[in-house]
Amino acid sequence: MPASVLHVYRAARRWEKYLALAGACSLGLLLNSCNGSKKKTASAEDAAKVSTLETEFALSGETHNVPMRFLLAVAYLESHIAETPTSVDYGGKHIIPPNGESAFGIPRAQLELPAEIAIDLQSQADAYAHWLAQNVQLLLVKDPQTVDEKMQWIFEIALLHRKTADTQALFARELLTILNLGFNWYDTRRHEFVNLSPESPTIDIVNLSKSNQSRLTLDLRSAQTMRARTLILAKNIPAHLTAQVPTGVELVHCPFSLSACLDLQIVAANSSTFSLGAHYIIPQDPTLVDFPLQVALHEIRVSYLGTDGGITATRDKIRLMLVGYSGRFLAGSRLVANPDWLSKWQLQSMGQLVSELCGQFDKKTTLRPSPQGALASDSSEDTACTTIGKGLTVTAPLPGASSYKWGEILDFDPLVFSFYLGGGDRQIDESKLILNEQNRVVEAGQEIAMGLEFSDQAMHLELSRLVRCPNGTPIWSPVERGEIQGESSYQFYNKRYWDGGANSSGEQFFRAKVFGKDKNFLGWDVVHLTIRDFIQGYEPSPPDECFE
Repeated sequence: MPASVLHVYRAARRWEKYLALAGACSLGLLLNSCNGSKKKTASAEDAAKVSTLETEFALSGETHNVPMRFLLAVAYLESHIAETPTSVDYGGKHIIPPNGESAFGIPRAQLELPAEIAIDLQSQADAYAHWLAQNVQLLLVKDPQTVDEKMQWIFEIALLHRKTADTQALFARELLTILNLGFNWYDTRRHEFVNLSPESPTIDIVNLSKSNQSRLTLDLRSAQTMRARTLILAKNIPAHLTAQVPTGVELVHCPFSLSACLDLQIVAANSSTFSLGAHYIIPQDPTLVDFPLQVALHEIRVSYLGTDGGITATRDKIRLMLVGYSGRFLAGSRLVANPDWLSKWQLQSMGQLVSELCGQFDKKTTLRPSPQGALASDSSEDTACTTIGKGLTVTAPLPGASSYKWGEILDFDPLVFSFYLGGGDRQIDESKLILNEQNRVVEAGQEIAMGLEFSDQAMHLELSRLVRCPNGTPIWSPVERGEIQGESSYQFYNKRYWDGGANSSGEQFFRAKVFGKDKNFLGWDVVHLTIRDFIQGYEPSPPDECFE
């Protein structure tokens, strides 16, 4: 059956099923008891609201015997529920990674969806639920109640989404985290909030059977650096990835989850159309893995997309990849901006790893360890190795650029990166932005109070808000500056906003920077909150920074 005909057929079948269900149970029952989901527990107001998307996902789940919660959680993990494929423009050629074609991270061909037209979320959810039901290997409980019943669903989904036992284990942990924490997501097309309530009770790994616990473990080996562990992904290295003798380090970014970025290493080693390879992967935070993962030997060139969209490879560089969901792209434009993907822990790990790698380069630029082992010396060669623009290369968009290329580090700030590269574990950032718990979700125009804690060496501070310029580029716009001395905390008052923020979703991002004597940088932090009843279409005047 052609894909277009199949699409129409499934839409008709979906509404037939809906009408049948409507006679048997109310919409509330469809979303709860008919689908086996728990009732919402956030607030009376939220519990009374059911979004159109939740209704559609519940219908797809009921039709194909897939719990709605898993449909929402998978879409959030793989794309943050984005129906548009994520693409980057290389001279008119739009390059899409295999996990970026659909909202569920599965290529459209596998879902039997046409590649050349826009597909709404409802149709994608129905196609994915159908595909999932057809491909799971075990007979799963439609309404999972026990911890092990829910984990069986998670494991079966992981087997279909990731390529190796290790990336499947990480995917399972990522999906488990989303289910346990829940989320609120704003549907900008329908102007509705979508709510996935936290699992109740929480799915605790310690309560799993021993066999299920073992499926969540990783097969880790020793690495070429002390601070990392090796994760074996692809054993067969293609012949074109020839040897190299590293003399420096380069930093890049993968804008997906840890398991997705690791799976893309297998794609990078075997694909002729898309590549985003690295030697080391640095997780966003220590929740899943609390150290960098080595995925390729230093002596092997790894492939990636060049500036023209063709496949190229490293030349005497060790490639470090920072991972974390930083947004969604359309032809390289950042449709959704998520600046808090970059964490202090990640930057500290980056600085420590760069310092150790640079300590391994001797004056002949070979990989033989220095006399101090993995510890960097104070030689000029090592200093250059850790300096951006010298021995250290950073792949980042040009300042003010509105277009992104795969691998570029979004939200790159030379000041922040240099701070963590200037000694690795010697850098201690005591800055911390604090929101009152009631300020996590606020009404439009409600006063927002934020507290900032910092080192007693601090003398200057700056608070900025993420805004979007007329050309579509998100930037940080200062909203307050302060002078301090001999204190360790500061309060920002009277912050009120009515707009939907840089993503027109109600989510507002704030960043604080702290400086000491002579404006030397001491630290930073980022927080975000949600304005639920913002004014649709209202956009404040763009700041002067947009035109500099």
